[in-house]
Amino acid sequence: MPAPSPHSPRPRRSPRARPLPRRPPSRRRRALRWAVRGLTGCSVAVLLAAGAGHTLLSGVDHKIGRVDAFKGLAGRPSAGHGMNLLLAGTDEREGLDKGTRQRYRLGGAPCHCTDTLMIVHLSADHSRASVVSLPRDSYAMLPPHVDRTSGEHHHEHPVKLNAAYAEGGPQLTVRTVEKLTKVKIDHYVEVDFTSFMRTVDALGGVEICTAKPLKDSYTGLDLP
Repeated sequence: MPAPSPHSPRPRRSPRARPLPRRPPSRRRRALRWAVRGLTGCSVAVLLAAGAGHTLLSGVDHKIGRVDAFKGLAGRPSAGHGMNLLLAGTDEREGLDKGTRQRYRLGGAPCHCTDTLMIVHLSADHSRASVVSLPRDSYAMLPPHVDRTSGEHHHEHPVKLNAAYAEGGPQLTVRTVEKLTKVKIDHYVEVDFTSFMRTVDALGGVEICTAKPLKDSYTGLDLP
């Protein structure tokens, strides 16, 4: 094979590969990238909120006591449209120490009565709610029952409405309200005085506006 001539042209070397300049991402790609980030952030927020809500509801549900307020009830009014709840607020004060009772002047032992009785009616489509308050000092006929404290049998007799709870608890309260109003109660909700105070504290207090200052030395009420 003949040797190459010193005057023959040398073969060209291929230039080194140079990286092409990167094009800036288009507006469409940037918008898509931010959309993905936004959806990811929203998903995380939803999951965190759901977890926190589940934890909160689980804690609240754990503290809710269950009572069968309709056990053994007979001859009840016929059901109507919607749903009726009986809301009872009692003067029970379990869980409050002596110092708290003195600070708020809660008096001595509770009478185990209902300070508040309300019927809450929810419409069938859940679009409307109506509340009717039953005055605690209204006279009502208590059905025949067994006193839950003394065990004595009582015939039907007239008493103040708030005494139904003291003599027969939630069951007698429901029976008495149904007999008085001819309204069938579907659910029963009870809040004692301790729960009421803790609810107000959890809300940071409740603002009360009065037309003039109110002061009562007996209860310690002082609203300037």
